[in-house]
Amino acid sequence: MGSSGADGATPRVHDDDASAVQEDTSLRLGYPLRMSQFVVSGRFRSRDGWSPFETAIQADNEAVAEEHAYATLGSRHGLKRTQIQIEGVEAA
Repeated sequence: MGSSGADGATPRVHDDDASAVQEDTSLRLGYPLRMSQFVVSGRFRSRDGWSPFETAIQADNEAVAEEHAYATLGSRHGLKRTQIQIEGVEAA
């Protein structure tokens, strides 16, 4: 591993060049560097019934923000997707 420069297979990247490399990569892959902030709200099933939630998530679009909300709530509270009802996704 490590950085190579002598064999020419992997060019060395200095800290000064990191932003240029990141920008070039994002343009080639077809997605923006900066993600938008979304507020996802809804409710999830808890021991006492349904509990409301609202969370801020950085994502590329609303669909990705919704998926992140399912994943985050599921992992934090041990919930399945059927136990989570998302009522709204808004750009912040």
